[in-house]
Amino acid sequence: MSFFDYVAKLRNKGVKTLCGAHRGGLSLAPENTLAAAGKAFSTGAHFWELDVRLSKDGVPMVIHDRSLERTTNAWELRPKERPWNVDEYTWQELMNFNCGWEGLKIPPLAQALSFTREKNQLVNVEIKDLRGLEFDFDVCEKVIEVIHGTNMIDRVLISSFNHEYVAMIKEIEPLIPTGALIKEPVEDPIKLLTALKANALHPHFSLVHSLPLKEMRKNGFEIMAWTVNDTKIMQAMIDARVGGIITDYPQDLMELMEKN
Repeated sequence: MSFFDYVAKLRNKGVKTLCGAHRGGLSLAPENTLAAAGKAFSTGAHFWELDVRLSKDGVPMVIHDRSLERTTNAWELRPKERPWNVDEYTWQELMNFNCGWEGLKIPPLAQALSFTREKNQLVNVEIKDLRGLEFDFDVCEKVIEVIHGTNMIDRVLISSFNHEYVAMIKEIEPLIPTGALIKEPVEDPIKLLTALKANALHPHFSLVHSLPLKEMRKNGFEIMAWTVNDTKIMQAMIDARVGGIITDYPQDLMELMEKN
């Protein structure tokens, strides 16, 4: 089984478009936390999307920004350590910060994946582009190591804006499905995905109608549009028959899909 095998099962049950909770569904609880993901699954969301960066000691942590400033109490806890970069703290040091709610911590990827398995759910892991940062670790290898360690290879989709990462994931572990994130038009998306051995294209929603959707589907590629928060645009994506919609408001998307 793989992520998209579970997707096929959902479609056999009548689910036409997947609902993905962006950063866990950040309208429901602090972003990239288990609290957000749990609330998203309660709405019926089919998977959650999370972001991964490496700690100073090479542990994959679930957080979007390089700096801790926006999403944690770093300014209060460590006022003299600006800019509070994730890669300047060990994973244990990172666990000292709160994520918006008292007692809510930055989850290590291992904890997030274990939580997802306990909930019998799916997850899209976005690896942030760490080029330019000095690590003695390979982020792709570290992420795959955690996926194997949590027995989650069958429930994970990995995506990245860094397409070298997308290709590398397939080289290291061909069984893990991958998606190429794009925010600008690409000349030939089918050629791109074929070269990367990727399974899906993750375009910004504004690019969807310029894509050769029928040809992409015919070639077996999925389309996962992001980040769609307006219900009119959600409906347009559903009408375009994208495979999945990633949103901050899974509750709104699920309500809309019930009407379709």
